[in-house]
Amino acid sequence: RKHYFDRRDHLDPRNVQKTTREQLKELSDITGYTVEQEEKFLDMIRKHDPGKDAVFTGHQYRDGDDNLKQNYESAAKCYAKAVGLGNAEGMYNLSLLHQQGLGVKKDIQTAIQLLKQAAAQSPTMSDECFIPNVGVAEAEHALGLHYETGVGVEMTYHKAAKWYQRASDHGSATAANNLGLMYGD
Repeated sequence: RKHYFDRRDHLDPRNVQKTTREQLKELSDITGYTVEQEEKFLDMIRKHDPGKDAVFTGHQYRDGDDNLKQNYESAAKCYAKAVGLGNAEGMYNLSLLHQQGLGVKKDIQTAIQLLKQAAAQSPTMSDECFIPNVGVAEAEHALGLHYETGVGVEMTYHKAAKWYQRASDHGSATAANNLGLMYGD
């Protein structure tokens, strides 16, 4: 039974990345703020957090968004800048590019090291609040996938379950699902 993402899932039209404007529109529908207010909030985040700014710009290059032509090499440079600033989301996204060889040399070991680096970050933005540190749970889930499938590491179900549990504890519903399916098998 398949309970992990297929490497071709990104080709499914339902999985196509939305533009920043489309994402802000969806967020606006949820929060009740206007798209313009959401844009101001995003600008404020970008000005105050260079790591997030680099990640957001990397996403725009990765997806070919907001009048930027899709350019994986530029996306990788942005994510690498975020990695240098200690940003877990940058680590996670750069690992994905290394796994697929998009804009950088395909290198599974570098991808796994970046995932481990992201997973070592705090799961929340600070000790005072419980805002998730984006990239941590995603990296933990990805490590679970690597250990379950044996890609780049020795296939070890015990380690896969450990990473799925950590990701689940940090808010990953997909990891919780994969963990449940592992126990069900």
